[in-house]
Amino acid sequence: MFDPNVLVQEQKHQALGSFPFLTGVFLDPVTGPFTLSRPVAVFKHTDTDKSVEINECTTEDIYSHNELDAHYAQLGWPARHGLPSKPGDIASPCENQSALRSDVWASRRFMVQRVSINLSPEDLRPVEPFIDAIEEALRQDTIAYQIRALQKVFATWGELIPLNMVAGASLAVTGILSDGRALPDRILPPKYLLRRPSA
Repeated sequence: MFDPNVLVQEQKHQALGSFPFLTGVFLDPVTGPFTLSRPVAVFKHTDTDKSVEINECTTEDIYSHNELDAHYAQLGWPARHGLPSKPGDIASPCENQSALRSDVWASRRFMVQRVSINLSPEDLRPVEPFIDAIEEALRQDTIAYQIRALQKVFATWGELIPLNMVAGASLAVTGILSDGRALPDRILPPKYLLRRPSA
């Protein structure tokens, strides 16, 4: 007997499986996050239903203390201090945060939110090539070689997979906030609010 609920669940799972969020993300210390091309995980179960339709529009203002965090906000990511520790943090803890230019950056983001996706690590399993790459790195002779090999693995496969996200469309504008002012409730011409960062 035809069950439309089963069909809807299958369609949602197919859409979820084709969405490119099971690929790893590499957090470059200079340019910020970018998504790599190869999937690093798959769903353990085909009946995984973790998406919820929301169909909302929202506008949010985000204030950042440097250009890199502002770039994260522009891309829809939380600031770096709000992200979980990544594998490379243990191997290379000497990222120079003091070299980042310190200004008050502002981003205003308008979002059309269609679907909310919330996963847990228990919903996923790594793909076999990723497991093979990790095992090969751990077979290196010394700890130093293992760390170096693991860094290459994470640069290739990514350092994390987002588990919570919102799919839809967004439009954002980001710049340095002049005179410590807050973003206005109404839109002003750019010359009154934001100035271009100097080279």
